[in-house]
Amino acid sequence: LFLAPAAKRLLPASSAVANLFSPESVAPRVHTAMGPTIRSQPSVFAAPGASKKVGARAKSLGADSVFIVSDEGLSRLGVVGAIVDSVKEVGLEATVFDEVIPNPTVSNVDKGARILQGLQGNPVVVTLGGGSVMDAGKCMAAMKSSPGRSIADFMAMPKLDPETDYIDIRSLAVRVRPTGPAPIIAVPTTSGTGSETNGAAVVTDDASHKKLFFSDESAKASIIILDPALTQGMPVYPSACCGFDVLSHAMEAFTSNQTNAVSDALALGAIRIVAEYLPKLVKDPKNLEIRSQMQLGSYMAASAFSIAQLGLIHATGHQLTALYNQPHGQTLATMAPHVMRFNIAGGKMHKKYAQVAEAFGVFDPRRSIEENAHRAVDAVARLSIEVGTAKSIQMLGGKPDDVAKLTELALLDVNGIFGARPGMRQDIKEMFEAAMNDPQLYPPPAAEKTMTARL
Repeated sequence: LFLAPAAKRLLPASSAVANLFSPESVAPRVHTAMGPTIRSQPSVFAAPGASKKVGARAKSLGADSVFIVSDEGLSRLGVVGAIVDSVKEVGLEATVFDEVIPNPTVSNVDKGARILQGLQGNPVVVTLGGGSVMDAGKCMAAMKSSPGRSIADFMAMPKLDPETDYIDIRSLAVRVRPTGPAPIIAVPTTSGTGSETNGAAVVTDDASHKKLFFSDESAKASIIILDPALTQGMPVYPSACCGFDVLSHAMEAFTSNQTNAVSDALALGAIRIVAEYLPKLVKDPKNLEIRSQMQLGSYMAASAFSIAQLGLIHATGHQLTALYNQPHGQTLATMAPHVMRFNIAGGKMHKKYAQVAEAFGVFDPRRSIEENAHRAVDAVARLSIEVGTAKSIQMLGGKPDDVAKLTELALLDVNGIFGARPGMRQDIKEMFEAAMNDPQLYPPPAAEKTMTARL
């Protein structure tokens, strides 16, 4: 969660939120040559079998023990056991917390944190899993030296400003910042969330079921291990959903109001990878080269949004996931074409989306930039059909009566602050209404072939 100086002026100088970020404005703008701060990246080890070196990597960080955060599924498959073996091979003790649940709650995170706090010496936290595990593990590591506190103390719950009907920036202030966190080694087992690249997390409040937001640089991983072999066992549909998560990260980072040249390069590279390799992945899910490419694309897209942030695809998609218990990437696929059209209608994103069309290989030099921007929407919709994620909200279990609730929740999602175009209540309502019945079934034009050209 990041704020601009304009927002900082609304907060005390000592506020935790006031120190998180420093772009010039959260208002929509055309991207600048350099805007957001680009922080140093952790060491990344990417290769098949790289996870076998977790123990050695932990020892290089000065660990005298390792706390592995994962889930029951990965324990059952033996993935956790292999990491434990790697740790024991270098003479370190391993403690396993494999109870992370999908969309982790405050109580779930607090339970793991209590176990970590009970470890003596200098434990290193290994987060082994998908986005939920990454988020939960980051929070636990941040709480290492804070016994007696709950993760809720470190998190913000956004509220609407009644005058503007938009997020009140002041509601993002948190009471406590982490001190003395444990180092983290992130080992993602999916190619989608990109949560390994940043210090942000989302946790659900047990009582209200609302999303709480955490962000602190101290919760970034010291080491990232990208082992595509860990992703080979993922079934086709979850893999497709993860692929749309990667695509959404890249497109939103590329079109956000915080973009710069570095984030743009990473985002466009990730879009090209998804456009080429996601269709191949659903046809050949065991192919290690394809898995390697998608894992690289995931890392690139996440690195891009760690700089430039996200937008309304995530702000709206999050609510479908929460309400209907649907995969995160699926809900992004449902909302992406509708948000893209909304952004294009604002008039300032034509060139950006035309570049997305180029990355997909569908840019047509005979057409206008605006027309090519819409070709990007069609390309995304066609990809969704091809990989099996073209589903309307009703197909996910939603009802038209849900639109008001979905809209209210989306307005509270901080990702909307950074979108290509500000989404107000009526705008968001109309996007949900459009997605309610429309599964985005856009057949490719019969007479048109793929064309490429440089903008």
